[in-house]
Amino acid sequence: MLWKQCLQFAFDEWKRTSRDKAQGGLLRGALLEEAEWWLDERPGDLNADERHFVHESLALRKAEEDEKREQQRRKLEAVQQLAQEAEQRRKAEEQARQEADSRANEQASAARHLRRLMWLLLIALLVAAALGVKIWQLLTESRGQTRETVAKQLAFQADLVSTWG
Repeated sequence: MLWKQCLQFAFDEWKRTSRDKAQGGLLRGALLEEAEWWLDERPGDLNADERHFVHESLALRKAEEDEKREQQRRKLEAVQQLAQEAEQRRKAEEQARQEADSRANEQASAARHLRRLMWLLLIALLVAAALGVKIWQLLTESRGQTRETVAKQLAFQADLVSTWG
């Protein structure tokens, strides 16, 4: 009956400190487990006030357990939210990296294209320069031949004039 004395002491303390404010005076831990056993197995050994006291203690324990579960649920939600945000950031970073890689590949391809075009233009310029030199040579040669032909015609005409004249 030592347990019954502990129960009576805790109940008296709870009554003395005002039931509404003294949730701290309710049973907890091993003493509550023992009281719960008595309430389930030997309820007749407890008076109405003691049963009410045990029920209040059980209600507090349930409320605390519910609050603890709710806190764990909120923590889990927060962790899941953080995980979702991290996954979204990871996906966004991956997409940004892929876009950057794509832009880099496009730029490299454009650079290769420009280099090819530059070489083609350089070759075209060299061909044009070579053709220009060749045309200059042909023009110079043609002028020389034209002078020579004109000189020959003049000489021939001069011979004709001197022979006929």
